[in-house]
Amino acid sequence: MAGAGGMGGMAGAGGMGGMAGAGGVGGMAGAGGMGGMAGAGGMGGMAGAGGVGGMAGAGGMGGMAGAGGMGGAGGMPPVATSCLDLNDGINTDGEYMIEVNGNQLNVYCDMTTDGGGWTQLYDQDVAQGYEDPATNWVADGGVNVTQPVSRHYSILFLTAEFEGASPGFEFFIDWPNDGDGFMWWTQSENPLVGRGIVNVMDESPMGQLGGPGLPFGGVGPDNNGVSTLDGSIGVWWWWAIGTSAPYLDVGIPAYETSDAGRLVATRARLFVR
Repeated sequence: MAGAGGMGGMAGAGGMGGMAGAGGVGGMAGAGGMGGMAGAGGMGGMAGAGGVGGMAGAGGMGGMAGAGGMGGAGGMPPVATSCLDLNDGINTDGEYMIEVNGNQLNVYCDMTTDGGGWTQLYDQDVAQGYEDPATNWVADGGVNVTQPVSRHYSILFLTAEFEGASPGFEFFIDWPNDGDGFMWWTQSENPLVGRGIVNVMDESPMGQLGGPGLPFGGVGPDNNGVSTLDGSIGVWWWWAIGTSAPYLDVGIPAYETSDAGRLVATRARLFVR
């Protein structure tokens, strides 16, 4: 606790959790420490400012009360660890700051699709090229991790950090250069490890199949080395995530057939919440 200021003096600053002393005649009370309370201002004086989360002291005769600390008595809000944490009250897609493993990370959030709260894990536009080998897309350190809107981006290595409150993950893939198609599903395992139990929530167009004629099987490790992850079980790579080369010299294999035919996309994204 800081001592009291003399006539015309100034009270010292309070330490962490402390309280600043009272200012003397004509003096000024010192600032309160972190979580502390500023002392009362003397005659004609001014009360000091409250510390972080603190409370400003009362003003003296003719004086002015000090400003309240940052966040007031309630302190600062908790840091968001995903776009889903930010979802309450935010309905604009864009870049937002979250915290992952104690480090700040700028990410792209889809805050409009199916209620929002989706964190982008991967974005590949074939106009920006490929990664050879495809395992670069899941390597520690990612791809362009500070540039989530670069269209050549991956934080797939952090996928485990976005597991839901109940065991499992909720994902969607979309192909934004090629219409409004998507696949939306849940699966019980981290796709970098396996697929587990898969539940398709919705898809557009309907009837998506990967070849030959197999339904979507959840995203998991690829079997042929051309993509990092895909939704085909076997040697095929439909619903591909993280490719090293184009399919049929065109782009990224989305689905072999559907109610609207085949799609080989020029861009693919993967989101989680």
